Amino acid sequence: MQLLKYPYFSLCKKINIHPNWISLLSLLPALIAAVFIVKESYLWAALLASISLIFDLLDGACARLALKASKFGDYIDALVDRYREVIFYFGFVLGGYPLEAFFALSGSLLISFAKARAAMCVPIDDHDWPAIGDMADRNIVLIIGLIGAAIKPVWFLKYDLLTFVLLSIGLFTHIGCVFRIFYAKKIIEKKAPEC
Repeated sequence: MQLLKYPYFSLCKKINIHPNWISLLSLLPALIAAVFIVKESYLWAALLASISLIFDLLDGACARLALKASKFGDYIDALVDRYREVIFYFGFVLGGYPLEAFFALSGSLLISFAKARAAMCVPIDDHDWPAIGDMADRNIVLIIGLIGAAIKPVWFLKYDLLTFVLLSIGLFTHIGCVFRIFYAKKIIEKKAPEC
């Protein structure tokens, strides 16, 4: 298999670690990133958040490589994703951004729930739903924002960059949630027209 030439994947195959453990291990760098957010060491926070997200990418690849992919693994992965976001934003709460973090976190959780709740109403497949503010968008904005806060670009000196970043994440996720509500309505009415 092509992936075996990369050291991580051959190591994953050799040590036979279960992919669910890789998912759970992603919480450790997330916790340390939150501590660095509180301490305003934003470059370290960005690095550790990135490491945590790399674990998140690698668990699925390792599961497929080791032929251990499962529905429960998908479930654990999604749950760990939510825990990781809660951890990141809790770091911002303790770091002096409580309202901004609440706005970002509430949008992040609601946009995820909008799809999950639709699946409880009617059967849906696992395709990507149209929306801005999905997990990849949020993570990219968050990491770029942490790096920006660390280097303090001159053009942004009179503004609090992290306030802007967190409010942007909140705005995009809440708008994305509204998009998903309308998309869910269309799917539910199509699959359950009698309701």
